[in-house]
Amino acid sequence: MENLHLSLLKWTLGVRKRTANIPIWGDSGRCPIGTQMIKLLVDFHNRLVLLDDANSTHIVRHAFIEQVNLGLEWYTSTKVLCDRFDRGATRNLREGSNYPTPNSKLIKSRVEDWFKAKWNQAKKSSSKLTFYNSVKDDLSLEPYVKLKNHKRVKTIAWLRTSSHQLNVETGRYGSKNSVIHHRVCDFCSTGDKDTLELLFSLPNAEPIIEDEEHFIRDCPQYEQLRDERSSILKGLLETGDFKEIFNKYNIFETSNFVYKLFKCRFGSS
Repeated sequence: MENLHLSLLKWTLGVRKRTANIPIWGDSGRCPIGTQMIKLLVDFHNRLVLLDDANSTHIVRHAFIEQVNLGLEWYTSTKVLCDRFDRGATRNLREGSNYPTPNSKLIKSRVEDWFKAKWNQAKKSSSKLTFYNSVKDDLSLEPYVKLKNHKRVKTIAWLRTSSHQLNVETGRYGSKNSVIHHRVCDFCSTGDKDTLELLFSLPNAEPIIEDEEHFIRDCPQYEQLRDERSSILKGLLETGDFKEIFNKYNIFETSNFVYKLFKCRFGSS
């Protein structure tokens, strides 16, 4: 179910299936389905506890007691979850009850916080998501996702999630991974690979990598497209304030700009 959830999110954003999950969670503002189901799980557990407290004759109550007595997986997994995220429930049993009734809303909230912390940690430690780390701080829905033009949505998603064909990305894989000249900008560097290899063997050589930042701000190939932008967007690009170009006030213009960049670089998209 979670794989289907992620596939739907990637399809909605228009990115490849192999796109990293971290920016997909981040830009959609969604947590895994499991975090939503936890409240239902705990609420169901609590109903079974109440049935047992009342000595109910319902068969589901007897099935619950079997789970407890035999230490079966459903009960033990639920208990571990509740003990971890609502320890107070175990310490504060209701009078006359044999089992705690954890706070399902509290557990759901704490699990979401736990996931967001793990997401942030994974985001910061990813060598591939350098640009994404520069534009994304917290797990929340991004304004571009709400754009009505899906072509604009997907080109922004390509750029932010590194699900594109810029050389910084295509040069990561296979035999190209160990050779830096596969990642240089084709418009700012010589096409002679032998010359590039010789150049990069020299000390202090700094290759001009075709990464997201170079693509949208520095490459002279797209200078005219930048000149056509508003003074606000040009100013943000010049100062490298990339977070602001994606906010709700600038996203419409940014989406048109990025769409034209990709169209100029790769043809129709």
